[in-house]
Order: sequence, then C-alpha cells, then structure tokens
Amino acid sequence: MKTPRFISLFVALIIFVPGCVAQTAPSSVKQQFNKKFPKATEVEWDKESDSEYEASFKINNVKYSANFATDGTWLETEQAISFKELPDAVLATLSRDYYGVEINEVAKLITNKNEIFFEVEIEKMDTNEEDHENNKNKDIEEDEEDEMAIDLIFDTSGKIVKTVSFEKDEND
Repeated sequence: MKTPRFISLFVALIIFVPGCVAQTAPSSVKQQFNKKFPKATEVEWDKESDSEYEASFKINNVKYSANFATDGTWLETEQAISFKELPDAVLATLSRDYYGVEINEVAKLITNKNEIFFEVEIEKMDTNEEDHENNKNKDIEEDEEDEMAIDLIFDTSGKIVKTVSFEKDEND
C-alpha cells in the first residue's frame, strides 16, 4: 500500500521541515536593512515576535544584530564589543557589584532614538552565599540546558537600567 507510506512521509515533512527552513523577513524589512547595512555579510533572519524581525550579520568580521518592525522601521542595532571597550562607568559598576562573575558576551546597543546602552551577559549568580560555599568544591555536573544567564543593560553612566534573566540553550 502506497497511501499509508505517502501519508507518513507527508506528516513527517509537515512536522520536521519548518524547523529546517531558514526564516526570512518581509521585503519592506529587507529593503530597509539593505539601505542601513549595505556592507553586511552572513545575514540570517529570525522572527522575534509578530511585529519584529531580527537580522544577525557581520560587517568587517564584527558581529551585529539589528531589529526592525514589520513595516521596515529600524528599532535598534547591537554590536559585539570587547570587555575593554566598555565605558569606565560600566566597568566600575561591574567591578563593584559583580566582581568575579563570568561574563559571556558584551555589546553596544544603539536605539532608533539615538540612545546608547551597553549589554553585558553574565552567568547567573548564586543568591545564597552559604549554598555557593558548600557547593564550590563538589564535582557537580550541570546540564547545559538548565544554565541560566542574565543580561545587564547599562546606560553610559554605568547605571543598570534593565536586567533580563533567561535560560541558555546549547547555541549560546
């Protein structure tokens, strides 16, 4: 019987293919992206929400991401930077309040209102000092899927204006 085999193949395609197909953005978004970032390479699109798309790309081997509304309006750009490129005020806050915390990524954010922020992704800290002391010498294997991180968003004066906790996936 070929019909059950065909139905099984059809169902498998419906389930598995959408995750394999590269996402794209509407032409209005792509058009505005190309105007703003004509030298972008390795462009990949993600749909952030029903009203927003994000392009990940490189310019001169520097990683960027840019967010656009569905009508093509540019919202913000994030540029990967080194830890040393953070403003002194941000470095001072990190040194004072987050000394010894593992830093994963650092980025400079520019909004469509020409505001500048700095994003620092850190590993989530133990909130219970005693638990941390009790566990630090134990050989505990952690599941990467359960690792938590925090994005700290700083203004240029070093003040934290937003924190976002999230679960890291294997691609982070």
